[in-house]
Amino acid sequence: MKTKFKLYSLLISALIFQPLFSEEISGEFIKDSAKKWLNNHGFEENISLLSEIKYPKCNKLVFSTVSLNYTLIKVFCEKPNKWSIILRNKILKPKKIKKAQKFNNRYKNEVIVLKNDLDKGSVVSPDDIKEIFVNTSINKGIAISKNDVIGKKIKNKILANKGIYLKNLEKNWMIEKNSKVIFENSSEFIKIKVDGIALENGDFNDKIKVKNISSGEILTGFVNNNKKVIFRPKQF
Repeated sequence: MKTKFKLYSLLISALIFQPLFSEEISGEFIKDSAKKWLNNHGFEENISLLSEIKYPKCNKLVFSTVSLNYTLIKVFCEKPNKWSIILRNKILKPKKIKKAQKFNNRYKNEVIVLKNDLDKGSVVSPDDIKEIFVNTSINKGIAISKNDVIGKKIKNKILANKGIYLKNLEKNWMIEKNSKVIFENSSEFIKIKVDGIALENGDFNDKIKVKNISSGEILTGFVNNNKKVIFRPKQF
C-alpha cells in the first residue's frame, strides 16, 4: 500500500517529460507544409495546430487524407524518427479543383499503383508506388494521390499496376492496441518505468490508456515512440 501511495505521489508531482532530440521541427513548420500540400491538391486550408509544440526531427514529411473531404490530414515521418499525427482542416466546404488532364483531345485520369506486389501487413513507402494515367473513369474509392497510400498498412495483398482501393488500406499506428509498451514517468530527479499493455491504438503524442502488467492499474499517458508512453501531469 505504501509503495502504491509513493507511486501516486511521484506521478502527481512529476514535471512534464520532454524527449530529447538532436533536432526538432515546430508545429508552425508542419502547419505551413500541410497548407502547401492542400493547396497543391486544390483544397482550401485552415489547419488547427499549436505552433509552439516541438516534434522530432524529420527528413521528409508525408501527407495523406484520412477523410474523403480532406478535413482530417495525416502527417507521417519515416526517418530518422518514425512518428505521425492527425491534423484537423477546419473548413466548411472543402473544394477540390484538380481536374482530369487532357491528352490528344482525350481526358485521362491519374491514379496511383504499386510498382510490385505487396503482401498483407506491408507498409507502403514512396518507393513502392508510381503514378499512371488511364483513359477510363475512376471508380469511387481508388487512390488518386501518393499521399493517399504512403505510410498506410495493407489489409490484403495488392497486385502491381492495379488500382489501389482505399478500403484495402488501414492506418499504421505507432502503437497498436494490446502491444507491449514501457510506461515512463520522469521528473527532474527521478525516473520510473513500468511494463504495460496498450489498451488503445495511438500515434505520436496521442493520449492512450495503458495497463500496468504487474499491478493491473490503468494508467494514462502520451505516445512517445513505438515502444514508449510517457506521463505528462500538466496536460491532463
